[in-house]
Amino acid sequence: MSESSLTSTSTNGFTLLGKDIWGRTCSPMRHVTFWVYLLLGVVLCSGLGVWFEVIRYAYGTNEAKPDAILVALLTFFPALVGSSSLQMVFGSEAKGLRAFALLLVVVFALAASWLAFGRPTDFSVAMRWALFFSVVAIWIWWIANGADPSFRDTVPVNAPIGGDPSVPLSGSLDGFKH
Repeated sequence: MSESSLTSTSTNGFTLLGKDIWGRTCSPMRHVTFWVYLLLGVVLCSGLGVWFEVIRYAYGTNEAKPDAILVALLTFFPALVGSSSLQMVFGSEAKGLRAFALLLVVVFALAASWLAFGRPTDFSVAMRWALFFSVVAIWIWWIANGADPSFRDTVPVNAPIGGDPSVPLSGSLDGFKH
């Protein structure tokens, strides 16, 4: 098979991946349920260790150190990326998205290792990188869940409150006496 016949019948995987990621990024923006889950479940509850260390540092307890905030971030973003990536691997039918998710696991594991063991000598630079990776990890959770119908605020057409009005009703009134 020649290369020209391959390119004429195949689709650009990068284009498909880009469209899938863009769609997953944009589609949940108008759904309250998605935002509430993101803020309460991901940012607040999943980031509880980070918030705990930030509060301890802000109130100046004796054992509070800024290093603890960095360590909390270093445990937050790899865990969020790992679970979100596995969700994309197990739940997606798009091979490109599954491959992208596996790549993310490797990249974020390397980033966490770099920040933990070979981090920049300037603490503020390390903290900025950890915050950057945390925000990107939240976005990765976003794209992993952006197509999930359980986070949509729309009522399905066949909901128990009515059903599809174009379908004829089942049953009959034969034998019904009034």
